[in-house]
Amino acid sequence: MKPGDHVELLEVAGHGFALDDHKGNDLVFVAMGTGVAPLRSALRHVIKSKQDFGQLIVLYGARTPDDFCYRDETDDWERAGVELRQVISRPDGHDWSGPTGYVQSLLDHVLPDLKSPIALICGSQEMITETRDRLAQMGFAHDEILTNY
Repeated sequence: MKPGDHVELLEVAGHGFALDDHKGNDLVFVAMGTGVAPLRSALRHVIKSKQDFGQLIVLYGARTPDDFCYRDETDDWERAGVELRQVISRPDGHDWSGPTGYVQSLLDHVLPDLKSPIALICGSQEMITETRDRLAQMGFAHDEILTNY
């Protein structure tokens, strides 16, 4: 940009997550790409009062390993007791030994072990729809699936 260029600002997207309504539940944060930003705020809030919640799990998908945001914080999340699982969708040409595919593919490996999970989802509309549909197939009620919009 250069001086004099116009910047368009949009309204805040999303409505946040009513975390206090879900105390005592396991929280599963499902994010792809930059969708991790709103979930990061929610996760930071929950970590401060971790004793009020059950297990905390972050399922995070990106195109490549280089596309993961907040890499400097993920060790802190794990030290705080958060289970972090990452997946990439474009492994070609990258040194990656973890799972490949889309973030919603991780649900089957995590959810069966949880007692009272609430899912918080943030990402593209397509990913949210696919994740919501998969969670419904797994028995989640509508009010157990929270989205950013």
